[in-house]
Amino acid sequence: DGLKKRHPLFEFRSAITTKSTKNKVKKEKPNNKCVLFFNRNNAAIQKLENKKGKFIVATNQLDKPLLAETIIDLYCGRNKNIEGCFKQIKDSAFRLNEIFLKRVDRIEALMAVMALSLFVNNLGQMMLRTSLKKNDLSIPNQKGQPIQNPTLKWAFQSMDKVLKLTMNLHGKVFDEFIGLNNVQRQIVECFGSYAKSLYGFP
Repeated sequence: DGLKKRHPLFEFRSAITTKSTKNKVKKEKPNNKCVLFFNRNNAAIQKLENKKGKFIVATNQLDKPLLAETIIDLYCGRNKNIEGCFKQIKDSAFRLNEIFLKRVDRIEALMAVMALSLFVNNLGQMMLRTSLKKNDLSIPNQKGQPIQNPTLKWAFQSMDKVLKLTMNLHGKVFDEFIGLNNVQRQIVECFGSYAKSLYGFP
């Protein structure tokens, strides 16, 4: 009972085994041993895992009532987006670790450029993912598995080997993109008619 109280997440079971031993005068003497078995109490563990914590939620949006679950989802989603933006800023592709600024106006200018860059990146990523899901399409990820939520950075990397060929024939200039495969064509089509016209798609 003491073990059960101190360790409620385990189940205990005991058994007594008897083994005969011989003493110096060669007389058999019974030797009793208590063996203890224990297992995880899965029911108690599952009940503990399903127990929710307590959250204090507050909002300044008073024009319409919101459920507590809705506020928590919005809060968690906001944190996820903010952390995603910081992750992009710290990405080596931006090469911000090579920039050292001391003047306040230059730091503010850099922050404005980064905010605009993140806005364009998130907008392009939203367009790409929305188009893929709407048309029930997918592109392969780094492991070759089809996904519908690629990052815009991965989409740009997938377009890496596309070349633009400019030809001048009889005074007329023609542009043509070579090296486009089906995945790259699909990525371009996700960004609408203007993007397709840039690549010469019908």
